Amino acid sequence: MKPTVSYAILAIGELGSMGLLALESIHKLGYSEIHAMADAPGKEWLLESFKDKEVSFKFYELPEAIGMTLHSFGNDKYTKFGESKFFQLMYLKWILISSVLQSDSLSDYVVFTDLDVLWGRSIEDCLDRVFSDENINLAGQLDWNTKSSQTSNYLCPGIMIWKKSESSVTMLKDIRSFHELKLRQDVNFPDDKAINEWIRQGGNQKKVTFLSPSEFVIGHRILDLLLHRSDFEVLKFRAFHANYCTGASRKLFRMKLISTSKIFQPFRYVASVLIICEKVVLLLIRLSTKASTAWSSKKP
Repeated sequence: MKPTVSYAILAIGELGSMGLLALESIHKLGYSEIHAMADAPGKEWLLESFKDKEVSFKFYELPEAIGMTLHSFGNDKYTKFGESKFFQLMYLKWILISSVLQSDSLSDYVVFTDLDVLWGRSIEDCLDRVFSDENINLAGQLDWNTKSSQTSNYLCPGIMIWKKSESSVTMLKDIRSFHELKLRQDVNFPDDKAINEWIRQGGNQKKVTFLSPSEFVIGHRILDLLLHRSDFEVLKFRAFHANYCTGASRKLFRMKLISTSKIFQPFRYVASVLIICEKVVLLLIRLSTKASTAWSSKKP
């Protein structure tokens, strides 16, 4: 019997066009119920955006103390990586996932997804293989392009699949406590660093596995996906994570390029050229800025 899956998201403030595209890609795969931890603006946005579609949301309330802290930041549509609000938002994912795992949901697995992720194919047919080891509670996106010394097994928590079990709940409590401790020492301590430091402790590695990098594609490999390098192919990816670029507009641009290329494959060559051109323009801007700064510093 094929395993069943539930999706879980954080919805703090209005999610904008990028969030809408991400959620629509989940809905197109046939998922009609999404678990969401949301503040009031986020809940209102979700209900309004999907009022004419067959999507139902199961909402989870923000913990009161955290909700008050986030409210003090305001409710802008997009939170940039590196902002204190961003890191506090990411802490909430441990609470949400644990709540969904302990809910009355009948799903065998819970998928947490960031809202800069475009979903291309369902995942049920790969789960028995991914979780073939009974010790595994979590399968996460593989991110090897990092400054960490552990680049061969660095987990990106923007895409995580959790097995529904008591062991998973206990593991999440441990990760949450570890991240909370780090945040008390540094309010900008990120979720990816927290979970990877936790994984490297004791025997925690045996509880985690990594998803196929050609099926769950990290942002900096967008050209590999578009140009069908190695095992990458636009018709075969299950999820594309538009990270490794800043700004909602740039992320949305990449997600639309992948989405269009999936529908009309010849467009992937045009999309590749556009990505390369953007990279060149950004490089020229950085070089120009450095040159201008250097010139200014030499002025008497």
